Amino acid sequence: MAPTLQDVSYLLGLPLAGVPIGPVDAPKNWAQEMAQRFYGIREGAPEFTYENHGPKFDWLQNYQIQRFGYPDVLMTAPQITRSLEAYLLWLLGKVMFTENHVSTISARYIHYAREIAEATCQNDITQWSWGSAVLAATYRGMCTGCTLTKEKSALLGCPLLLQLWLWERFPIGRPEVAKNQACRFAGEQVTRCYPAFSEQFDTLKDESVIWEPYTTAEAFARYPGGLSIMCRRDEDYWLTKSKIIFDCQVEEMSQQRVMRQFGLLQMVDPPSPEAPLSSDVHIRRSAPSSTASTASLRGGGPAASLHAGSPATSLHAGAHPACGPDTAERLTARDTHCTYPPRASSTDLTAGDTESTTPRPGWRLGVAAAAGDTESTTPRPGWRLGVAAAAGDTESTTPRPGWRIGVAASAAV
Repeated sequence: MAPTLQDVSYLLGLPLAGVPIGPVDAPKNWAQEMAQRFYGIREGAPEFTYENHGPKFDWLQNYQIQRFGYPDVLMTAPQITRSLEAYLLWLLGKVMFTENHVSTISARYIHYAREIAEATCQNDITQWSWGSAVLAATYRGMCTGCTLTKEKSALLGCPLLLQLWLWERFPIGRPEVAKNQACRFAGEQVTRCYPAFSEQFDTLKDESVIWEPYTTAEAFARYPGGLSIMCRRDEDYWLTKSKIIFDCQVEEMSQQRVMRQFGLLQMVDPPSPEAPLSSDVHIRRSAPSSTASTASLRGGGPAASLHAGSPATSLHAGAHPACGPDTAERLTARDTHCTYPPRASSTDLTAGDTESTTPRPGWRLGVAAAAGDTESTTPRPGWRLGVAAAAGDTESTTPRPGWRIGVAASAAV
């Protein structure tokens, strides 16, 4: 099991479609410009303090709306803008993309915070793929965390996403909420719990795992008023095969290993990624120091495929599929269940091969051929994972047992 883009949509409500967030650079002369922007915004605020990494976190806290006397005192437009910028820096640096720097927040996020805070209309804000960036940063944080040995090592990325994901799916490590005490946890403090948690995971049974926590019935039971539209707006991308990136961190999407989380059949031997990452791209931790190298990541280096002209375009096309330009690689609404096995465009089932049970390229999950259409490569709705047609029932949309991934219906079924 693993957190996926579906979890990001439901738990954080972040957009998936949009411009990739990477490489991320700090603005030139950011310290001087920031000191000028915040000068005189709040009376009595301390002098701007910072380090090479970014502004001091304690200094940013001086611009919380409560420090301005809100709601008893109305705030001016400049005060609201700068307070929002400070809040967004905290959100990006301390929640969505955590780092080991405790006392500062990275200056790399200033550009994004300013763009949102200073926008006067929706068109002033670039549609960034925040959801895929958070998941990429979390994947990299978990990968790196497995190799850390120091006592004060921390998990980077978005620990909030990981905590919420664990809460929704596993009956382990959930603090008991005290009844009749709002927002209070009851029971013993969870300290030095690693051995206990490891033992509980080792003995965890299949039926104890919540494989699909986002069903319609479950959502209605917990939120009768309805979920935010952002929870399902980008569902076409949940099973994308695109790479996801944050800064210079490139991560593989391997939903073929966790198909059961989507209510689909899990293969015993999942297929390998169609375009696996090279080791030099996967281990990259930060942007190159030279301008030429940084430019190569944007347009001509190992990660260039993530920005244009590749399957990654389906995720980072710059707009939501309902309102943005369509691309050949974009997933369609009915194609969300057909990521694996991969389809070969040049090969398909041959005519008269309806009795074959040998896996052949060409068929995709969630699609089927119409009657007499055994040579067609055109997706057709009706078939679902784990069902098959009876003899002569090639047009049927009724689920029937026996159908297997990547194989044709047998006349004897």
